[in-house]
Amino acid sequence: MHHPPPLCATLSLTAMLCACAPQEIQQQVNGSLQVNSTTVAAGAIPDKCACKGPGISPQISWTDPPPGTQSFALIMDDKDAPVGHLHRHYFVHWLAFDMPADKRELTEGLPRQPLPDGTQQGKNDVGAFGYSGPCPDAGSTHHYAITVYALDTKLGLPVGTKGRQLLKAIDGRILARGQIVGTYGK
Repeated sequence: MHHPPPLCATLSLTAMLCACAPQEIQQQVNGSLQVNSTTVAAGAIPDKCACKGPGISPQISWTDPPPGTQSFALIMDDKDAPVGHLHRHYFVHWLAFDMPADKRELTEGLPRQPLPDGTQQGKNDVGAFGYSGPCPDAGSTHHYAITVYALDTKLGLPVGTKGRQLLKAIDGRILARGQIVGTYGK
């Protein structure tokens, strides 16, 4: 005779699975930004921005945000990673936040440290600060989403902030967002 698992075991398993689920933005975002890159030409990330090259950050620009924007945040993640940090099915390669409201671009090859204008770079899933270039398994091509968020506040998060912490902090504070997707394979 088959007996279903006890309710407490079912709830414990559900809690463990939810704890490993990726953090997502819960708020509805109506505003949009146009995100562009001179580096990610025709949707392809060049070797110079990946593990086959020096791994410099790409140039990213965006359009004017809606009124009330106090800062910007950026997250670049690999949507095709089989298992990312904390068993998420994406992997954060770059995060930046507290970018000034009048900023419209991150130049190519940023240093992996806070910028003079107050822009902070967090800790990526490689465990390093700033940008970490794509490096998928041999024979595979992955899609890397670079999302820029216009926020109604300056976050004031510490330099060691990680992707999940940044997503939690911006949820409910987003006025607009935009995204560009680039592919990279080796």
